Parts: sequence; structure tokens; C-alpha cells
Amino acid sequence: MKFISVIVVTAILMTVLCIPTIAISETCLEDHFSKLQRYWEDNQLVTVTPPSENTCTYVAMSLILTFYDSYWNERFVPSNYEWDNGIYNSGSDELERTFAAIEEAEDWHTYVQELELDENEDDSPYYYWYAFDNSLVFLEPYLVSIGMSMGYHRDENESLGLNYLEAYNVLQEYLYFQNPNIVQFSESEVSLEYMYVETMSETAIINKIYEQVSQGFPVYYSGKEVEDSDVSGHAMVAYGIDEHGNILLHTGWAGDEHRILLVVPGTEGYYRNNVAEGGDAPILTEYDHINAIIWLEINEDNLPHTHSYNYTDSVTGEALCSCQIYSSHPEHENNHKYFEKINANYLCEECACGEMTIIHFHDKVYTNVSNAIHREACTMCDYEQTAYHTYDLVSISSTQHQRV
Repeated sequence: MKFISVIVVTAILMTVLCIPTIAISETCLEDHFSKLQRYWEDNQLVTVTPPSENTCTYVAMSLILTFYDSYWNERFVPSNYEWDNGIYNSGSDELERTFAAIEEAEDWHTYVQELELDENEDDSPYYYWYAFDNSLVFLEPYLVSIGMSMGYHRDENESLGLNYLEAYNVLQEYLYFQNPNIVQFSESEVSLEYMYVETMSETAIINKIYEQVSQGFPVYYSGKEVEDSDVSGHAMVAYGIDEHGNILLHTGWAGDEHRILLVVPGTEGYYRNNVAEGGDAPILTEYDHINAIIWLEINEDNLPHTHSYNYTDSVTGEALCSCQIYSSHPEHENNHKYFEKINANYLCEECACGEMTIIHFHDKVYTNVSNAIHREACTMCDYEQTAYHTYDLVSISSTQHQRV
């Protein structure tokens, strides 16, 4: 009952201290999600499984799902698809390795090399077999397998590309129906939304992108390039706003470049001059004709933030959540948003910035399961742990073990 009371009190405090995610104000939530441009820039080096011109829709979906898994709630990506931990140096405030530094593309290259194809033979059709073989290993091939099961890729010679509606359907299937190893999301927790140029103007879509990314929530961007009568498309992730008010886009391609959707008049020359002169300004996207956008609306009351602890501090050895690295902590000194955390010693309430209040130290009771195993539990909360020994226990108490 005490633990239930704590949850109720915490929920009330969270409701009072943090307004819904759709609003922008000086809250802890805004601080944690409006300062996330660094997350995407750090993860520009994510490797993409070739053929990138065909799998961009799946890459964009996997980038967004991985972001929410690492920064919001680890239910978004099952553990068998999660990337390895990133390495963060708290002494220099620099990343030694990003969370998205997965070698997935290397696995695809290895797969192709083992096929021993002719030098000029196209390897794209073999991606279907790769996706089938790796659908329980990597997130992107699993998403491809969903698309295949939904009939979007009827044979190995058909393009892997999806239109926005097909991408929406794959995400819907993933979130609400097929996602393995986790409890499915409900629409009251995560709502999948989209806007299409035939039903909304490009101005309305641009405004929606601004609204989302200014709060730190990424947007799936479906654009096209039109040259004469040729039309090609590409899916990217809108993730931030630059100093000129242009929208920043994660291309999904391997490399350290990022691009902008030029939406502010009068800045075109600035970017072209800087790029031509070898500057570090973003590159203009060729896919500036908008098809549609897709985004997730998170109900923070029904799906609260939980720390994923997907980074390791190379200085202290501490496990860190993405939000503890990519937030600007001092600005929310009086707007902390606390979440319960249990370890072997205590139950506490902790903000993503590290501010912590201990609720209680555990009052442990012990149960001897067998000669080599005992369980310990707290009488005041849900803490419970199994301990294994290399020796045989004779008896156990709260203060000592008697062993052979």
C-alpha cells in the first residue's frame, strides 16, 4: 500500500509540474526534449544497411523508433534489436562512441561477400533474403519483413521503397500488432499521426514540423526531387531548427553530413556560398517537394519516461540514460520531473538531470530458496532480487549467511 501511495503522489506531482507534450513552456519536459539537436548530430554517423536508395523509408522509421527507445521509454525497441551502449566522457562532456554506432552495414556487406556475386551483378535483390535471415537480429530488417508480409514487396525484383501511406501502415503494425517480445502499445499511449500534401498545404505541414521538432520530437519526412519528367523520392528525419529558422534533416545515409529544408526566404545564397567555399554549413536537400510527414504523439501520462541507461560514463563507470547526456540541466532547476528508480540499496525519485530524493532505504527480508540460492525483498516496496552463491548455505538472516 505504501508503494501504491508513492506512485499516486508521484503521478500527481508529475501532472502539476509538467504540462502536456504538445505545449512549449519552461518545464523540465521542454528542457529535455527541446535541446536534442546534439543527439541527432552525434548520431549522423549511423551506418545504413545498403541499398540505401531503396531502404530509406525503413531507415527513417528505425531511427525514430530507436530515438524514442533511448530517450523516452525502452519499450519502443525490443532488447534483441537494441544497439550497444554508447560511451560518454563526463570529464570532457564528449562522446567516445555514440549509441547509434552499430555495424549493421558491415553485416550486410559480409552477407553479400559470402554470396560471391559477379563483379557487376546488382546485390539489391538479395536484400530480401538478408532481411528474412536477420529479422530477429536487426530492427531495420524486421521492419522490412513486416512490409513483405503486408504485400508491399511481392517479389525480389520489386523496389523496397514505400510511399508514405505504406510506411504509416508498417509503423502501425509495428506499434500496435506485431512488435515481438514486448507489450503492445495502445493508442492512448502512442498516437500515430500524418499529414499529406493533397489534404493539407505545404505551409501547414511545415508549421507542424516546426511544432514537433522545436520540442525535440522527430518527424518522418517524405520528400521528392523533380527534374524534368523524372521524379525520385527519399525519406528522412526532421529533427531540429538551425540558426536561420530552416529545418534540419537527418538523411539516413552513412556519413557526417546533414541537410536542410530551405524554408526561410533570403538564406539560399548563404548556404550555397558556404558550401562552395568549403564551409561546414548544411547541404540543401534535393527532396524539397513535400509528399507527407508522419510523427508520434506521446501521452506522457499513459506512457511516462523511463531511463534506458544506454550510455556508460567512461570516467565514473556509471550507467546513464540518453536524457542525462542530451539535456541542458541547469535551466530546469525549479522544474524537475522525477521518476522512480529502484536499486539494491534504496527506492528513490530521480530527475533525468541527476537530481535525486531517496524515498527509503530497503528493509530487506531474506528467503532461502536452496543451498545455493536466496531471494531478498523489501518490505516497503517492490524491490526483489535473487542471489546465487558458489557455496552451500546452511542458514540466512538479515545480517549474515551461514555457509559450509
